[in-house]
Amino acid sequence: MFCPNCSSNALEEFSTEMMIHYIGIQKLNNSGILIFRKIFVCLECGFSYFTTPENKLTLLRKVLFEKALSSEKSISTTAA
Repeated sequence: MFCPNCSSNALEEFSTEMMIHYIGIQKLNNSGILIFRKIFVCLECGFSYFTTPENKLTLLRKVLFEKALSSEKSISTTAA
């Protein structure tokens, strides 16, 4: 396979375990989302990529939606 960054043919596939953590102090009680995926790494330039499965994307969207709702609540509470 060819690297989309440097066009070398040094792209290799590896198995991974990744933990996606949320940014922000209010998310400290959330342990994150564990993903087991294949990752592609260019052994020439270091470029890497992977695809997040749909069920994990749903979880990420849910947390971001909840974050947006809590931000709106804190803004309306502060303004009152």
